[in-house]
Amino acid sequence: MKKYLLVLFLLLAPVITWAAGDALGIFDNDLDISSFVKEIDISPTIVGDDDREEITNENAQGLEKAVVILKISFRGIIPVGYCSGAMVGPNVVLTAAHCLYYNGKFEMSIEVFAPVADKSENEQLLSAKSIELYVPDKYIEYSNNSTSYTHAMEQYDYGIVILDKSIGAKTGWFGLNTMSRTQLKSAHIIVLGYSGDKPDNTLWKSEGFIGFWKVYTNNTFGHNADTVLGNSGGPIVLNKKPTEIIGIETAHNIKAGDYVPAGYPNTGLRITKDIVDIVQKYNKRNGPYLPPKN
Repeated sequence: MKKYLLVLFLLLAPVITWAAGDALGIFDNDLDISSFVKEIDISPTIVGDDDREEITNENAQGLEKAVVILKISFRGIIPVGYCSGAMVGPNVVLTAAHCLYYNGKFEMSIEVFAPVADKSENEQLLSAKSIELYVPDKYIEYSNNSTSYTHAMEQYDYGIVILDKSIGAKTGWFGLNTMSRTQLKSAHIIVLGYSGDKPDNTLWKSEGFIGFWKVYTNNTFGHNADTVLGNSGGPIVLNKKPTEIIGIETAHNIKAGDYVPAGYPNTGLRITKDIVDIVQKYNKRNGPYLPPKN
């Protein structure tokens, strides 16, 4: 039972690459790799007992095979961070903006893995590489004007990864559901993604409830599902309808002084029409928009 808080102060590796669909150019030769481990104020939390469950190829249900891990590396060589994401088209991944863009300076190499997708015994993990990234202009604007993760950035914390291969043909892909605040009140949710304190290339899920809506944004909510380093960008679905994403896992409460009702310290970003529109745009570029594939 989730009765008390156990806060894990964990480090997220902020990352950068193409912004708003425009390539930034070649790598900065003067880049200091130590900048990638600068702490930003996103501290995921275990709430009460740790009730996370591992998702494997054998026990995966519905579209859980379409949850992916983003491995971010400096010049394709030095690993600097992990995030989670979800297939929302044949070669389109939905994740958090802070996994793709940081401080407007650096370009990264991102490889996407589908750890629980079907494969033969000797086959390597299903994977693909990024060829284009999208982050909202507003997120870029607020990020470039701040040295930390802010409330303004939080409400635009979503991004798109376009892959060089259509791995969604094997994993399937999620639909998106723009449910209202009223519809999501006290909703029973599941957060899916990679947990950085667990073995590499493993996926985990945790159940919880939406506890409140943040007063300073229209679309972010607090919840009590367990999340740790690596869960950022992972899909949030309803327990009763797990084939549609209703939110994106983004952060812990932003600052120590923020009002956070007891027991609901983690943050999700509600799926909005803007998010649906950009996903549809990138899917249409590669063919007609396709409904969710289970």
